[in-house]
Amino acid sequence: MAESAILAAARLQMGPALLHPHILASDASASGGPQPHVTFVAATPHSSLVLAISPSDRSASSLHGEVFALVIAALLHLHQPVISPPDSPPLYTDHLNSVRFLQMNSAPSLTSSPPLNPTLPLYYWLLNILRCTPNPPALTYTPAHTSATSPQAQANRLVDHLALSSHSATSPVLSLPLPTFTLPAYVLHVPSHGYALPFSIPSVLSDLANHSLLSDASARPNSVLFRALYDTHSLPLHPYVHASSAYSALVQLYVHSSQLDDAFMRCRRFCDVSPACHFGCDALETPHHLFVECPRFAGVRDETLTAVVRDTSMLLQATETPLPSDAILHIVRSLFIDNPAVWPQALSHYFYGMVPPLPAVSAKSETPSTRRLLSRIAALWHSASIRLVARIWGSYKRIVSPFPSPTRPPMSLPPHLTHLL
Repeated sequence: MAESAILAAARLQMGPALLHPHILASDASASGGPQPHVTFVAATPHSSLVLAISPSDRSASSLHGEVFALVIAALLHLHQPVISPPDSPPLYTDHLNSVRFLQMNSAPSLTSSPPLNPTLPLYYWLLNILRCTPNPPALTYTPAHTSATSPQAQANRLVDHLALSSHSATSPVLSLPLPTFTLPAYVLHVPSHGYALPFSIPSVLSDLANHSLLSDASARPNSVLFRALYDTHSLPLHPYVHASSAYSALVQLYVHSSQLDDAFMRCRRFCDVSPACHFGCDALETPHHLFVECPRFAGVRDETLTAVVRDTSMLLQATETPLPSDAILHIVRSLFIDNPAVWPQALSHYFYGMVPPLPAVSAKSETPSTRRLLSRIAALWHSASIRLVARIWGSYKRIVSPFPSPTRPPMSLPPHLTHLL
C-alpha cells in the first residue's frame, strides 16, 4: 500500500528528469527550528519525485530523509527500469554513511539485538526492494556541492536543488509517515513523538520531562521586576565607573537585558539544548535557579553571605544610630535566599542588583549620619550581590563551556642539554 501511494505520487508529480540516461540520484534536506521539515528527492532519466516526512514524526531528521530517498529511487527503478537487465544502473547519493552501511550490512537481521541505527526500518525496506529487482541499482557515493560537469555531479546538483527548494509553506509537497511495517514486534509508541526505537527512548523521556517543566507555570519565576518596591538608594559608582575590572558590571548588563545564555534562555530562543539545569537539578535552568537555588553554587553564596553579615555588623557597631540593628541583620541574612518576609516579590532578586527595602526611620530620628549609614549598607549589599553574580556566572561558564587547555610549543634544546627534558 505504501509503495502504491508513492508510485501514484510519481505519476502525478512528474518533476524534472536527469539529463543523462541509465543513472539514478537521490538527496534530502532538513530545515531547522522547533518543527523540523525533512524533504527527500529521487530522480531518474524519466522524472523526479519530491516528498516530505510527515510532521507528526517529530524524531525525523535528514538521516531519515537520505535513506527514504534511496528507497524511492530503488522503487522507481523497480517499476520503470532505467536500464535493461543484466546491467545495473548507479544510484548516486552524497550520503556516505548509507553507502558504507549497506556495504557492511547487506542483510541485517530483524531478530538481532535492539537497533542502534534510527533508520534501520527504512534500510530493511530498501533491501527488500533491491532483492526484488532483477538488476538492483548500485549505491555509489558522489561528493556534494561541487562545480564538476560529470553526470553524477550534475545529477547531485539537481536533486539537491529540488530538496532545498521544497520547504516552502506556500507550495507544500506530499508528506509520508515513516514506515512501521518493518519495525520490530514490540516498539514503544509516544503520541507526541511517534514510535521510539530502543536507542531513542532516553531522548524521548528527556523531551517529555522538559515539556512537563516548561508547561508548569510555577517552575518559571516571575521575571517582572517592580523597582519601586525595593531600596531606592543610589547605586555605588565604584563597580561601574572606577573598578579595574568591568566583569561584574558586564554581567549585570546581560542580566538586565535577559541575555544570559543559560539553558532555559537557549531553549526558548534556539531550541538547541535542554532547558533543565546542567547540574542535575529537577528544575529549569533560569537565572533565579542558578544564582539562588542551585546547590552547585551554595558554597560560594554561603561564603559571600558570611562576609556581608560581618561587614554589616561592623558598620552598625561603628556608628551610634537609632536604626534597628536586629532587623537589618535579619534582612541581610536573607539576601541570597527566597524569603517573602524580606523580598517584596517573595523571591530573591539580588542577581539584578536589587536590595530589599531597609527599615524606615522617623523624621525626628533621621540625621545625616543615619542617612549615610543606610546608604553605605545599601552600597555594601549591592556591591556584594553583583560580585557574587559575576563569580557564579564565571564558574558556570567555565564548567559548561570550558576553554581547551593551551598547548605549550615544543621546546628545542641543544643536543648536550636534551637530557634535562
